[in-house]
Amino acid sequence: MTLRWRVALVVAGLVATAMVAGSIGARIAAERELVGEIDTFLTDRTEQLAPILGDRRALRALADERPGARLGGDRGDGVGRILTAPDAVTQIQTPDGTVVATIEGQPLLPTDDVGRAGATFRDAVVDGVAFRQVTRTLPNGVSLIVARDRTEVDAALAGLIRQLFVVGLLVTTLAAAIGWFIARRLTAPIERLTGAADTIATTQTLDASIEPGGGGEVGRLTDSFNTMVAALRQSKDQQQRLVADAGHELRTPLTSLRTNVELLQTTDLSDPDRNRVLSGISSELNELTNLVTELVDLGTDSATTEVAVPCDLLDLAEQVVDRARRRHGRDISVAGSASPVLAQPGLMDRAISNIVDNAVKYSDATPIVVTVAAGAVSVRDFGAGIPADDLPYVFERFHRSAQARAVPGSGLGLSIVEQIVAANGGSVFARNADPAAGDDAGSGAVVGFSLNPPPD
Repeated sequence: MTLRWRVALVVAGLVATAMVAGSIGARIAAERELVGEIDTFLTDRTEQLAPILGDRRALRALADERPGARLGGDRGDGVGRILTAPDAVTQIQTPDGTVVATIEGQPLLPTDDVGRAGATFRDAVVDGVAFRQVTRTLPNGVSLIVARDRTEVDAALAGLIRQLFVVGLLVTTLAAAIGWFIARRLTAPIERLTGAADTIATTQTLDASIEPGGGGEVGRLTDSFNTMVAALRQSKDQQQRLVADAGHELRTPLTSLRTNVELLQTTDLSDPDRNRVLSGISSELNELTNLVTELVDLGTDSATTEVAVPCDLLDLAEQVVDRARRRHGRDISVAGSASPVLAQPGLMDRAISNIVDNAVKYSDATPIVVTVAAGAVSVRDFGAGIPADDLPYVFERFHRSAQARAVPGSGLGLSIVEQIVAANGGSVFARNADPAAGDDAGSGAVVGFSLNPPPD
């Protein structure tokens, strides 16, 4: 069952429940009102007859079982007309237990309440006819029973119930239709979302999206779904591009290795030539190893495996520079002040190391200056700088400028830096040296990143 039908049925059920409760309440109120009018009539009638039945002449007439009309006629006060009025059944029981009906042929009413103090009201069914009756015993022992046919009242109540049933059925149907219509409007975005999700699950494509629209939770759900699909589509595109670029980059060292191996297998080389080929193979293997390592780091998102802790970028930069001096024998210096941040120290070490290695690679024998200040690390070299056309792509995967293609490398070092810095809530930058920006005179490039300082 669809959500819209569930909503429609729930609305219909609630309205039906309310209508049933309202109908029961209306029926009870109507019965109380109508029966109350009958009780008022019966009370007034007993109040009219009670003084008459205390008269001795009336009692003698009752003892002779004469018709009530003659009682009234003897008194000449219209009591007989009251006793024989067709709007009620009047029955009198004398102290000796004799029951006298005031109209010949009328049914005898129940006398179970005779002798009770006050006026006692009850419902009774006599000969298939429903009555509402009151029994009142007078001080002289005479009991007066007055009843009124309540068939009209019961018929009116039955008609009311039928009308309420019809109205309730119509209102419930209308409520179900309105609930279905409202649910249709509310669930339309959800159904579109379900269709898009089914399409993605079936076709394994991420081209499906939903037209934005609506407000509230459904609108936000639609926007979130579109954002999620867009993010997945971008991630899939990046993965495909990574695979394609990786295949391209791996092809070069593999081709070189295959050529050198075939050369060793098919050619009788001199020892110096063999050593040169083996040296080339070793170099290509190192490049291939570094490339695979960086691809693994880039593809497995290793930034999620280390916990961010307070650390000092200046201390990390000094450690990286010490290693770089020993490894490359270059003139590398560190300047700046303590710069505490909340970050992943192992990955920050890797990021700084990649930037320093990049500067070493493209700056020949010129000095390199690492500057640390206010959560930022910048590495300045005095090489040829970065071509203007390549500046926007410095941190892209596998991007290498024309001058960089002559230098060994995978083109992933700065891309890994950007990934690490982004995982730690920072941003990267790259520009050519500019004295107007406070750089020392001379050519070269400035590459680095900045992080937010930890909260106090």
